[in-house]
Amino acid sequence: MKKLTMRAALAAAGLLLFGASPQVAADNCCNPCNNGCWDPCTWGGDFEFGAHALLFQPSTCRFDFAERVNLLNAGGLGATIPNTATVGTIDPELHWGFRVWGDYIQDCLFAGVGYQWFEGRDTGRLLGAFNTIMRDNTLSSSTVDGRLYWRYQNVDLRIGAIQSSCHGEVYGFINGRWIDLEHTRNTTSVRPPVAVANETDIAKEKAQFQGGALGIGVGGRRNLLCNFGVIGELNILGVIGKRQTTATFFTHIVNTDGEITNTLYDPGYKSVTNVTPEIDLRIGLDYTWCCNCWMVIGEVGYELDYFWNVFDFPNALNSGLTNRTSGTSWKNGCEDVGFSGLFFGLRTLF
Repeated sequence: MKKLTMRAALAAAGLLLFGASPQVAADNCCNPCNNGCWDPCTWGGDFEFGAHALLFQPSTCRFDFAERVNLLNAGGLGATIPNTATVGTIDPELHWGFRVWGDYIQDCLFAGVGYQWFEGRDTGRLLGAFNTIMRDNTLSSSTVDGRLYWRYQNVDLRIGAIQSSCHGEVYGFINGRWIDLEHTRNTTSVRPPVAVANETDIAKEKAQFQGGALGIGVGGRRNLLCNFGVIGELNILGVIGKRQTTATFFTHIVNTDGEITNTLYDPGYKSVTNVTPEIDLRIGLDYTWCCNCWMVIGEVGYELDYFWNVFDFPNALNSGLTNRTSGTSWKNGCEDVGFSGLFFGLRTLF
């Protein structure tokens, strides 16, 4: 929550800069007052194409996948008490994605379509001991591996109006968006051959959200220095879609006689229709190269795309999973999710 508050404060400061920056322009600058080609209200029909590289980090979804507990003997078999505990944790890292779009602009109006893709994989390992507990409360004596998978993609359609001046440009729009979110968690433990059996334990959980959204947004550009500008955009959407969850907990045992025992626990498939908000905020800087009525713009900035209540992991199945030393719950909840980080790329108008 502190990270989200800090990011919101930085974004607000950037928007204040966007509104209060003075204009400094020379005759040779890319300036709509020096070149009639730059006023979208006089364009007879022009195109814009752009592409951004994304370096995003999923937030709010730390995954505690196993716990190794050292026990003290309290006077007999079964009468042990916790001494220390080590939790195997995965914090999502930065991963790459991309965004591409195209717009058609005529007489102060524009319409466009865009596509965005983000994917990431994170792994963790907890070296085992006799008292290692997996996510599904399975007791293991070996190393436990945890894996996370993320996917976020959307298709965005928007129409709007744009107005430019010597100080920059502002625009407003309405948009529709198709959204696909997936978050998968796997935990695996392969117990080495012992006197009794060789055991493999696997826990798999998958949460997915697919739906549509309608939103409104505002944005623009403010001249800072010759060819430089500050850019910003805020898009607020209402999302409706299916929140889907599956989970399986599987144990495979081969005893010394070669007998195989498989145990599968499947709590079932859950699908719930959900209505939730989304906020997409961008703030950054750009630099413009111009040649007659053709321009190329380089952009770099920060983006936060945040969803509320889109995932539903079956944490109730594992309510007994607590840190055996402190008694605090494992960090497995992930209802809200945000994607934040850098974007940079180019767009061109002609």
